[in-house]
Amino acid sequence: MTIEQVRQTIRSQADEKRRLSNQKRGISDSIGTPLGKVRPLAKKLGHRPDMARQLWSGGVYEERLLAMMIIKPDDLSPDEIENWVTEADPLLSDELAFRVLKTRELDLDHWKGRSDKLERFAWMHQAATIKQTGPTSDEDLEIIRRDMKQAPKLIQEGMNRLLVETGLAYDELLPKVLEIAEEIGPWDDRVVHPGCVGTYAPEWIESVKKKSVK
Repeated sequence: MTIEQVRQTIRSQADEKRRLSNQKRGISDSIGTPLGKVRPLAKKLGHRPDMARQLWSGGVYEERLLAMMIIKPDDLSPDEIENWVTEADPLLSDELAFRVLKTRELDLDHWKGRSDKLERFAWMHQAATIKQTGPTSDEDLEIIRRDMKQAPKLIQEGMNRLLVETGLAYDELLPKVLEIAEEIGPWDDRVVHPGCVGTYAPEWIESVKKKSVK
């Protein structure tokens, strides 16, 4: 398939209600194509790094999502990663951390303290790779304890995800994770709908652990 055919396919499956729903979630560049339509297209295309870069450059949320599905970690240079994170909706940045770059080691200190988006990515990527890189350092846990409550929301979400993934991956650190989370307290004021789990780390961890024993 050509890039034009791919873009036409994505647009032909767009849904206005989904676009409006995504817009309410803060995704302003969505056209509303369901993820269930994007995944089969990615499988059909396979590994297409050059097309991925073309899709990314268009700025459409679903095209960028597809781009991340058809590129591999080593295809992206550090500068490209930084540009993608800077340009992307935060949810796409999370996808980049957890799906595309989950097996790639990065100098995450390079991204911390430079912008909210880049710092969020640094914490998220630490969370994504925690099982392969080892337990979160005491220093990082203490930074979260000290700074998370006053941090910008984007950075809070990254720090919180690292807390959650640490508690799930390392039983020996779970007591400290819960202690830190409880000291910080609930920090996310978004409404949690019935049947859903919020972002508060103790509740999130408990929910995942309950599901894992079923």
